[in-house]
Amino acid sequence: MQQGLSRSAAAEFSFSWRYLPWQQLHCTLFLKKWDIGGAEHKGYELITQSPDNMIAFAVGNIVAFVVAILAIKFFINYLKKYGFKIFGWYRIIVGIILLILLSKGVIG
Repeated sequence: MQQGLSRSAAAEFSFSWRYLPWQQLHCTLFLKKWDIGGAEHKGYELITQSPDNMIAFAVGNIVAFVVAILAIKFFINYLKKYGFKIFGWYRIIVGIILLILLSKGVIG
């Protein structure tokens, strides 16, 4: 928005063009190593062990991609209707809760 984009264009850029490459990077890193029971394995070896594993991996990636697109569309439509105010308050409240939990040693 600082560059003169509309609210919806800024949200679309932020979520679509910035999230989807990270999802693909995560998939690539998953192929590199996989921790099972404390032992590291190469993900691509586990996936290529059987056709069922390859199908499950492919279906999982497709489902994750579709769900990400739907979530991004929902959030962009939500921002068009209601703006960033509720999202801002949500982040402030969650941040305060996390700071409290960190200070009490519950997490971290």
